[in-house]
Amino acid sequence: MTISITEEQQNILVVMTGELDTPESIKIQPDIDRLVTLASKDIVIDCSKLTYIASAGLRQMLLLSKETGSHNKKVILQHLTPYVAGTFQNTHTDIMFTIE
Repeated sequence: MTISITEEQQNILVVMTGELDTPESIKIQPDIDRLVTLASKDIVIDCSKLTYIASAGLRQMLLLSKETGSHNKKVILQHLTPYVAGTFQNTHTDIMFTIE
């Protein structure tokens, strides 16, 4: 699992590559913490290269959404693969995000 974070003029662009399983969700905690500190802008997460997300990964994303929302900003998920989109839909967590 790799995460690329780029601060752009209008938002923060995050590109996730690989599988966000339970061990990886623990490893990305510093990245999530960093994103929370940048929550003065919307966070756009490109999921086109995210092939799997486990419940622990969903938890990380939900925490990020909650923290970002407390700053009146949002997390936008883009380019969800069918499997990852299905995971969000099946767990009804898709309503917590803007999905493009």
